[in-house]
Amino acid sequence: MTTIPPSKPDAETPPPLAAALIASWRVRVAALSSVVLGFSLWSNHLTDHLGYASSLFVGLLGSVASALVGVRVAQLSRGRPGSTVAAAAALSAVAFVLVALAIVLARGLFAPACAPATGAVYALLFALPGPVLAALLGAILGAAIHRRGVATAAAALLVPAFVAWSLARFYATPTIFAFDPFYGFFPGAIYDEHVPLTVAHVTYRAGTLGWIIAAAALLSAAWDPGTGRPSLALIRARSAALLVLAAGATLGLGVYAAGPSLGHRHDASDIAGALERRVSSRRCVVLYDRSIDARQAALTARDCDVRVAQHEDFYGVRQPRRITVFLFASSAQKRELMGAEDTYIAKPWRHEVYLQYAPFPHPVLKHELAHVVAGAMAEGPFRVTAVGRWLPAPGLIEGAAVAAAWEGEGDGSPHQWSRAMLEAGLTPSVASLAGLGFFAASSGRAYTAAGSFCRWLIDTRGRARFHRFYRDADAIAAYGESLPALEARWHAFLRTVVTPESVLARARTRFRRASVFGRTCPLLLADLSRDAAAHLDAGDLTSADRELRALVTHDPTDLRTRLMLAVVRVRAGDLAGAAAVAAEAEAALGPAAGQRIRSQVADQVWRWRGASAARPFYEALDASTLDDDEARTLIIKRAMVDRGGLRAEVFRDLLIGRGELDPSPTSAMARLGLDPLASGDPWTAYLAGRQLFLAERFVPALEALRVGDVATLGESRVLAEVQRMRAIAMYRSGDLAEAAAAFSALAEDESRPTGTRDAAADWLDRIRRESPRR
Repeated sequence: MTTIPPSKPDAETPPPLAAALIASWRVRVAALSSVVLGFSLWSNHLTDHLGYASSLFVGLLGSVASALVGVRVAQLSRGRPGSTVAAAAALSAVAFVLVALAIVLARGLFAPACAPATGAVYALLFALPGPVLAALLGAILGAAIHRRGVATAAAALLVPAFVAWSLARFYATPTIFAFDPFYGFFPGAIYDEHVPLTVAHVTYRAGTLGWIIAAAALLSAAWDPGTGRPSLALIRARSAALLVLAAGATLGLGVYAAGPSLGHRHDASDIAGALERRVSSRRCVVLYDRSIDARQAALTARDCDVRVAQHEDFYGVRQPRRITVFLFASSAQKRELMGAEDTYIAKPWRHEVYLQYAPFPHPVLKHELAHVVAGAMAEGPFRVTAVGRWLPAPGLIEGAAVAAAWEGEGDGSPHQWSRAMLEAGLTPSVASLAGLGFFAASSGRAYTAAGSFCRWLIDTRGRARFHRFYRDADAIAAYGESLPALEARWHAFLRTVVTPESVLARARTRFRRASVFGRTCPLLLADLSRDAAAHLDAGDLTSADRELRALVTHDPTDLRTRLMLAVVRVRAGDLAGAAAVAAEAEAALGPAAGQRIRSQVADQVWRWRGASAARPFYEALDASTLDDDEARTLIIKRAMVDRGGLRAEVFRDLLIGRGELDPSPTSAMARLGLDPLASGDPWTAYLAGRQLFLAERFVPALEALRVGDVATLGESRVLAEVQRMRAIAMYRSGDLAEAAAAFSALAEDESRPTGTRDAAADWLDRIRRESPRR
């Protein structure tokens, strides 16, 4: 007779898992943290909407919380099947993500929602997979490790360990972007506004999905409900779960193995192999894409030698080894291979800089090399100024580079622009520049002010004390004064800097732009601006107008948007609407903004309606608020619309374009050949010489730009530009003595803007360093 065992008492039946989890303090803390995280993301415009940045933070912090909750799920799931454990862990992670993102979405009740459909895609790729994987791994740790404290500690270290791995790759390789199973993707620069969704993101998350499947299958296969621990015997018996485990692991491993080819990670050899070509100089090695002309690459290496020597003299240091310049064909190639599409990067500890191609002399090479050479003044693993050797001081890092690469600020110096910011009440505080507050100001304001401050310190207190300051950002140790005290002295100096009224006026427009943290939906606006430009180029004026009006509403400080909107209005025949755009810009951003837009309107009227229609628009412009290049171009345009005829059409083809046709030097020069009056005309000589100069045909450019021929124009700005082009042409033709004399004359001409004179002095210093007698 068979004896039926008595049923287990109800006391041994496990309580509902949901109730047990809700009763757990760890789960309650996680739930509260998701609420706090959601509301904290409201604190700035970069994260206050459903999009990339909010998804990044939710994915990262949600993974930390979910891993800890996953451990507790395993500890409370004894007596339940492994599939229930996996489901409970995954659902707890989903709940964390949904709560945080729901609070972020609720912000849309009070502010623009910023394309929630696109944001949902970011959330699916970056916010959700990481926490789900972390919860499953936490449950595995909770099952495998008997001691609760040890299991919890292991889960707490899980996400930081992967972050540490990403930081190690940042340190050990040229790349600045990072793919990670928990936070998904980090582009490397928080102020890079273009973070497009790419195939690489999708393929990487396919690998994450494989690991999620594998982790869930492992829990289902190995979990012993009776003990709440993994069992090898049960794994062997559960063949279906094993097959799923194998499939998931195969997918994850396959994606990882193919990572370099899929764009998930690269090292120095990968990037060098992609660029393919190399040229060396005494102080530098240039790795460049095969599409770049070898002569330009050689000029970049030559330029690099000069810049390194200049920085060594300026800082009073010695660069210990050759610097490697990675020269990419385009910003898109740079983004794919190392990150930072719209940002130039240097890694001083690797003695490397990363640039997209630009003709010689590269406008940013000197600045980026300054970061590397300045590393000789720093301590710590990153060879940059850092508080406590580990926390970088970005304002001091960038300020030291701007102080060394002093040229390139238009027709004003950084001191003059900083004086103008001070007068307009736009100068960021020095204390904020020394910390992470540096990123709260727009890059133009922050870089310029930091550069002026550092240059003032070096010029007035010497290099030795600046070396001490740069070491650890300790102003009191270096100067015996606090940052606020030094700031007051710097401001007093700035008030003595002679600054043209035109610079003062333009500063109110130039530096009013909000930072990436202060602009509504900044990443969305960057994409919307690209869409608007594409629609304008395609002639879709309705779409362009709608998008540009949205951009102005979201970011009224962006002058470029208003310029494009004025173009749309002129092309649509709405001249009154274009005038209104200029008036609104002047009211919001100052007189210089209004004049810039009115100048654009005049150009577009000439392009679409002809010289006679454009003449009154050009005559009404106030050149006093334009920079030197814009004022010179205005002189030429006024002269041409007054002259009319074929000559005016030639200049229109060159400078502005004609109707649907974009500006074309080829068309302009071909039409010039049809003009029987072109011979002997100084404007024609200037036009031909400038085009030859831009085409790097320097010997014929010198012939066309004979000073005697163009002197009859009687325009000082035009003559100064002729002198500048002739000086560069002489240098590029190998006539260093004549080039030095020409640049010396420009540098000493007090009628020219300070920025122009500083650039001439820099050319003169280059020639002296390259002269055979040195």
